Amino acid sequence: MKYKKIKKNMGVILERMEGKFYAACDYSIFELNEVGARILELCNGSNDVEEIANKLSLHYAEINKNELLDDVKEYINILSENELIREID
Repeated sequence: MKYKKIKKNMGVILERMEGKFYAACDYSIFELNEVGARILELCNGSNDVEEIANKLSLHYAEINKNELLDDVKEYINILSENELIREID
């Protein structure tokens, strides 16, 4: 299956403060875990959901690749629903 590239929306800022990760957009702030922050970082317009899962699998080899892809898809949907990212052509 061919996936579209994913990019952070304009104005989305990812920050680490006191060991926690936060994504801010407009008047909303979201606390992310380390993996969530890495996924958001990888939403740079160069990666699609499968490429993001493949890059994460290098650090989380103990997780089944299909499970990881499913988890990344689910998290990408959450980021999209909260208007932090979008698919690009």
